Amino acid sequence: MKGRNGLKIFLVFAFIAVMTYICFAGSLFGLIKIPGVNDITPGIDINGGIDAMLYAVTEDGTKPTQADLDTAKIIIGKRLDKVGILDRNLSTDVSSGRIILQIPWAAGETDFNPDKTLAMIGETALLTFQEVDAGNVDANGDPLPT
Repeated sequence: MKGRNGLKIFLVFAFIAVMTYICFAGSLFGLIKIPGVNDITPGIDINGGIDAMLYAVTEDGTKPTQADLDTAKIIIGKRLDKVGILDRNLSTDVSSGRIILQIPWAAGETDFNPDKTLAMIGETALLTFQEVDAGNVDANGDPLPT
């Protein structure tokens, strides 16, 4: 009986050692790939970041509807996608008419400027009209702007 207890203890310690190795290395000799400790992006609670409440204002001064907030949320999400901010939490609160935005700082970020990020989100799109020269086309045959 004593020999079996020693074997059980050895197997438990061996299992713990293998699991610890997988946690830190991220793979078991290339057979299994699991994100390791260094591959995990810390969230806003650990690494810090931007936690903003954006208040929607309608033209007539009434509280925005769910559809209004969802439209604004989609636009903000597309703007964040465009600059590569994919790890975010974006939600709406209809009762108070606001959009809640949480963005953790990126790994290796040196410019911790939340105002710059929020200004980029709030910018209005600029539509420009350009003359097109039908004789100047690209490889697909589409006219190029002049």
